[in-house]
Amino acid sequence: FLWRRPPRMTRAMILTLALSSALVAARTPVLLNACAATSCLVGTVCLERNGVAQCVAPPNSSPPSNGKCTVRFEEWTVCATCEPTCYNRTPACAYNCQPARCMCRHGFFRSKEGQCVTENDCDAALPRPLRSAVSQQCGSNQVFNECSSECPPKCGEDNAPPCPPVCGPPKCECKAGFYLTAEGFCVTKAECVVPQQCGKNQVFRECSSPCAPKCGQYGVRPCMTFACGPPQCECEVGFYRDSHGECVSRAECEAQSSTPKTPGQDDCQPNEIFRECSTMCEQKCGNQLVMVCPASCGPPKCQC
Repeated sequence: FLWRRPPRMTRAMILTLALSSALVAARTPVLLNACAATSCLVGTVCLERNGVAQCVAPPNSSPPSNGKCTVRFEEWTVCATCEPTCYNRTPACAYNCQPARCMCRHGFFRSKEGQCVTENDCDAALPRPLRSAVSQQCGSNQVFNECSSECPPKCGEDNAPPCPPVCGPPKCECKAGFYLTAEGFCVTKAECVVPQQCGKNQVFRECSSPCAPKCGQYGVRPCMTFACGPPQCECEVGFYRDSHGECVSRAECEAQSSTPKTPGQDDCQPNEIFRECSTMCEQKCGNQLVMVCPASCGPPKCQC
């Protein structure tokens, strides 16, 4: 047996060995917080066990055998569903029942830690940028939702299909128990106005204008009041109310007046009076609002 001295390590060999060690180290997985990249379903929390993320029920909230919950502000729910959280306060829930379990009581929200807290406690626990967004000025009966619903409850949509459980953009939404009107207001169900079936060239408006255009009124006449008239059908943009109550185009208005007839008191009905300078805000049944009426004259016509 002939023994040989190992070859001397050259600079190139040393660099090659160092590069190989670096590549091996780069391929070695680094254990990170597994829950940081995990999104759990509503009503569950993420717990890391041996480097593996698991979505489990909140601590101390396992369904009790006697149907009583031990965690504060929870209640046993036989027909469970998705519950509101601090990050999604109006979740889009399916109508089918989930297995019975403990859920937060009405008016409480599931926090990130799995506890049931009030809305004020939610706001205090949110990150500062999100807390600032929550406190932005929403309208009456509205609340800011980081995960908005794609299908908010609306007036007249009692049998709406289930909404897909996906998040919309952060925005203000109606609070629970309120419904969105066609004008964008949040009202109770009793305050919802069912849209009427309007005639040709008409559209239903919950906040009608007291200065709706009529035949002969083609100039730009800005309405001098911001008060709403009663919910009713109005002429669409570009159409005018004629003497028969129909909404017609300007050409049709002018065709009707091609044989003008001078109106007078003889054309008025009982309890009416003919006015050369008619008011723009004639009182109507059901419209008890005190409105600031524009001082401009309307066309000569009979009024109450």
